[in-house]
Amino acid sequence: MLSKGIAIFLMVIAIPFLFLLSGCQSLTDLSEEDEIKMGKQAAETVEKQYGLFENQQQQERVARIGAELAKFAERKVPYSFKIIKMKEENAFALPGGPIYVTQGLIESGISDDALAGILGHEITHIEKKHFVKYYKRVSQEDLAALAILIATRGEAQQTLGYIQLLNELVFHPQYSRDDEREADRGGIDLMIKDNRNPYELTKLFEQWKASGKNPTWIPDFMRDHPAYNERIQIMKDEIIKDGFVR
Repeated sequence: MLSKGIAIFLMVIAIPFLFLLSGCQSLTDLSEEDEIKMGKQAAETVEKQYGLFENQQQQERVARIGAELAKFAERKVPYSFKIIKMKEENAFALPGGPIYVTQGLIESGISDDALAGILGHEITHIEKKHFVKYYKRVSQEDLAALAILIATRGEAQQTLGYIQLLNELVFHPQYSRDDEREADRGGIDLMIKDNRNPYELTKLFEQWKASGKNPTWIPDFMRDHPAYNERIQIMKDEIIKDGFVR
């Protein structure tokens, strides 16, 4: 996950983030243009901070699978799909189109179809404007406090609290259970439209559930909103609903 070293990382993006906030119609409105700008700024910093995985073949693989899925998305935002140098098995979407998977996920031996399911889940978060909805739920008071932190370059009191706010706002938005369910279903739908085997995704979830890993280790896209069993069942129900036959 992106928690390690996040404080230094977030301060790096603070100034451009303030610029983006100042350009919005209001602190709680986020146009598509603002969303795209925010994601672009954050993506530049992600790549600068972590670096891209130096395996061109795998980068092309992720970009190709992501582009195939994005063809079925209704929103025509500038989607991009890349691998960053992180050992954790993870994936996340930034506002307005940038989607990343980690080197750890790729090196785990994940199949193309399971990878497509993960990318489809992240595409759906963007497609359904889950970040935009989350953004609007953040109070004007919190955003104003964040702007003060950024303007003072972190010298304001309660710095860590505001850094956590920025962390959650851009990189770990607390999507609702309904948003997560919608992303799970959307990932399955995109897989089927792209002639992928959706059971590869449920198989991957079941493997993680049975892995015995520390419960604090949960990929961003697997956070228990809802829990493992419910999410697996939601996906299986969607597969049946879509009429997929093995």
